[in-house]
Amino acid sequence: MLTWNVQNKMSYEVYIDDILHEFDKEYTIYQACSLKKITIPCYCYHNELSIAGNCRMCLVVANSALVASCAVNITSGMHIFTNTKRVNEARESVLEFLLINHPLDCPICDQGGDVIFKI
Repeated sequence: MLTWNVQNKMSYEVYIDDILHEFDKEYTIYQACSLKKITIPCYCYHNELSIAGNCRMCLVVANSALVASCAVNITSGMHIFTNTKRVNEARESVLEFLLINHPLDCPICDQGGDVIFKI
């Protein structure tokens, strides 16, 4: 439900993993979860860049649908689930696809093995 808080500002009430959270402005699902210290994996998100939503590692269930959390804004009354079997299986499939299409030539790569996301 969209409400007005004490300072007469709009407030967004969102359920994340069945816990009610209140936000004072509209954030993406990824940003809202980050503010509440809920970790969602991602590869392509950066708060100073435009939202691409390419990697799909940040999938969550929002109102019964799988969505890229970096590309969807919260709405009041939204129910978000970040760690369900469905979410984890979807993320595993995305990661598998990303790794299958990644060349395994680390010794000759321009990064020289200095990559943040090593497995």
